[in-house]
Amino acid sequence: MTNGAFRVAMTGANTLLGRELLSVLKERTFPLSHVTTLDEDFSEDDAPILDLSSEPVPVIGKSEDEGARYDFLFCAQGPRSARRKNGKPTAADQAQNGGLESLSRFVIHVSGTPSAESEAAWCAPWLGKAGASAPAKARAGARIFASPHAAALALTAVFLPLATEPGVQHASVVIFSPASELGSAAIDELQKQTLSLLNFGEAPQEFFGGQAAFNLLPRLKGKASARAPRTASRLREEIEHLIDGRVPTPALRVLHAPVFYSTAF
Repeated sequence: MTNGAFRVAMTGANTLLGRELLSVLKERTFPLSHVTTLDEDFSEDDAPILDLSSEPVPVIGKSEDEGARYDFLFCAQGPRSARRKNGKPTAADQAQNGGLESLSRFVIHVSGTPSAESEAAWCAPWLGKAGASAPAKARAGARIFASPHAAALALTAVFLPLATEPGVQHASVVIFSPASELGSAAIDELQKQTLSLLNFGEAPQEFFGGQAAFNLLPRLKGKASARAPRTASRLREEIEHLIDGRVPTPALRVLHAPVFYSTAF
């Protein structure tokens, strides 16, 4: 802490999730002067539709920082968003492999729980004591926390009360995943497809590999084919972890709905 303000760093500060997190930090008047981004080698297209004309809080590059240890490190960039230069690993890759603990006292993963973070404490405030995990263990002088996907939290909140009911043998869930789950490129193409179809034009399909607008796609092709399975895999792992055998783990099916931000199930 410097002059009453926490030193905060972030990976993925220019992703959709990162920008939302910056807005939350500002709304909650989190005591910081600026956020240091660790994404010198990261780039992503401008997020469409959102009004990102002004920074929620000041963001500076790591080279502009004095380099001391941070109080908090938020990891808002998963491996699917990482773009490497010259084959070198990005900050997100290091975060996924547990290599950033030496930079901060507290590491908070908000874009998915890396498999390397088996010692992370899971933050599930919606679930109260039922969703509490073991306290965060210190590693390399840092305490590590992970925030599950919102759908995993909501579904667990539905299923855990059933743990006291006899006769529950199986459950199945269909999750309708939004374009934002796949990044700004998905939002951009969904917007263009919607406008093209309403104007009786030819809809672009480079990202989705098909018509996503006004349609439900069980499988994605194109550039989205590598990203989509990670959402289903992450949800299965997190729900299984949160339920912890107290009720049968539900069978999951993820459909990609023609919506921009909302998740339903």
